[in-house]
Amino acid sequence: MIAIIGAMPEEIAAILRISQATEEITVKKKVMYKTKLFNKDIIVALSGVGKVEAAYTCQLLLNEFEIELIINIGSAGGLQPGQHIGDVVIASECQYHDFIIFQDDPLEGLERFDFRTDSRLVKIMKKSLDDLKIRNWIGLVVSGDQFISTKEQSQSIINRFPFAICSEMEATAIAHVCTLEEKPYVIIRSLSDIALKQGNEVDFETYLPLAAASSANACLLFLTKYSQLQI
Repeated sequence: MIAIIGAMPEEIAAILRISQATEEITVKKKVMYKTKLFNKDIIVALSGVGKVEAAYTCQLLLNEFEIELIINIGSAGGLQPGQHIGDVVIASECQYHDFIIFQDDPLEGLERFDFRTDSRLVKIMKKSLDDLKIRNWIGLVVSGDQFISTKEQSQSIINRFPFAICSEMEATAIAHVCTLEEKPYVIIRSLSDIALKQGNEVDFETYLPLAAASSANACLLFLTKYSQLQI
């Protein structure tokens, strides 16, 4: 079984619609939907927003079901010049941007919280996005329990993680759990806002459905290629 995790209803709505998922279940207060795609049993889980909700949902899925792969989809805020709303980010690496042990050196001691995605899965997702002609970026995704909506917030993150390509609130927690459990995972985020732009809050509200649809379409094409290769 493959699990797909999204934080908000808008982020999983397109997947549910395309897959025609009809069986809704609740597992320890987490809403999940069972369906089948490309001869694979799929469960789509609504985690809720933030690192704890994401980690709990991920662990719950691994405890309750025979999960072979976790896919985390959703939206994020872009951090790099040249990015556009609707671009999709693939995480080759995940870190926490709000995990600080030593104030004098915010990166000290964080080496053990640097989580790397299986390069094979990254390549399959990259090919899926290229086939859909969706602009995409591969690189570091940083997570924290805050919505990044100001230039000051984004600049603080960029100062510590100059190569980070987006910020969001769940990916690193999911990567963390999957790494501990030795389960493969792949994380994609469609950019619903660009933190360096003015009017960021308006962009998020306006473009969240577009971002969700982009990540859902990429996820579905990824599943076709993943199933064919039988990784």
